[in-house]
Amino acid sequence: GAGSVNFEFNADFESFQDALQRFACLFLQGSVESVCQDETILKREIRRVDSELDFGSDASKAFYLLKHLTRSEHPFSRFSAGSLETLEKKPKEDGIDVGKRLFDFFKKYYLPEKAVLVVVGSVDLATLQRWVAPFASTLSKEKTSFIRPPQTFPEPFRSRTRLTQYVLLRSPKNDDIPKLSLEWPLDLEYNDALKSSSSNVITASAVGFVLSQILGRRGPTSLYRFLRQKNWNYEGLQGLPRISFP
Repeated sequence: GAGSVNFEFNADFESFQDALQRFACLFLQGSVESVCQDETILKREIRRVDSELDFGSDASKAFYLLKHLTRSEHPFSRFSAGSLETLEKKPKEDGIDVGKRLFDFFKKYYLPEKAVLVVVGSVDLATLQRWVAPFASTLSKEKTSFIRPPQTFPEPFRSRTRLTQYVLLRSPKNDDIPKLSLEWPLDLEYNDALKSSSSNVITASAVGFVLSQILGRRGPTSLYRFLRQKNWNYEGLQGLPRISFP
């Protein structure tokens, strides 16, 4: 979900134990603090993040247009990546210590009781438990009773139209293959139901999974095959749904 972050890596068997130890070191509170206090490292990482920004691809253009059309009060409208402007220049003008903010964020949210570690390997359970032992001393050492408050957001779009945005994109690299991008919000008002009902409630992530299955399947009875029969798409189309939640 939008309130979680995932880290994933693969390693061959010979280096698996060493890779786990190195990975664990990334989350030691002392290591995170020293990195956040090192101006050289912060500048390097900020420039690395800035270099990865993509404003030129068709998908990015459609994505940022959708953000532009979203209400400014809604969190989806915000710039969700980082740049030299937002991570260095503007904070410096406003007197904000980015390193301190990053470390405070780590201490507040990177809590052991909120973390899940999944390790898969071709060794016995006792060996895996020994290999993951270094993770016991990682993450925040703060004693906190922080509970994430329920999140409520305003209507993302001012218009009540169900189909909010459609964009026809024609890439200069593929002039003969235009792309149609459709964007619309899901009306998911289930906060009250979660509080008052003990029965299963359909959540946003469940709806997203169902939609991804409908839009991503390629079988004989799939939406993809139906569009092929209508000649509305082409063989080998790699388009995948992008489903975003606030």
